Amino acid sequence: AQQWGAMLFIVYEVALAFTFLDRYDSLLTRGPLSNKVLCGVAALVLPAHAVVSWAIVFQACGRQWTEVLTPSWEMWVLYVVVWPLVAVAVSECTKRRDRRYHMHLQKTLRVLFNTRLGMWSPK
Repeated sequence: AQQWGAMLFIVYEVALAFTFLDRYDSLLTRGPLSNKVLCGVAALVLPAHAVVSWAIVFQACGRQWTEVLTPSWEMWVLYVVVWPLVAVAVSECTKRRDRRYHMHLQKTLRVLFNTRLGMWSPK
């Protein structure tokens, strides 16, 4: 169970790392392949972690590891497909709200500092 949890944690972290490529731009507009280093690291970390986890489980349980520790396919779909999509959707909604708030603050600052201050205004 510990190795499955660790593997799912790595999958979630890699999925969320792609959403943090830019603070304001959406993952859909920038594209997940825009950062080649992150793509390379993800391509190395996921298989390496899967192999190490499998080796630890196989060593600890022997040939009966499929009878005891393998989750059902419904759980795999839920944990590996659905939950990272939910996490990415929440991250994208948070970025959209942050982008709107940033634009609101920029407009407020423009109003405050772009006005003329009479004879004290810089030219």
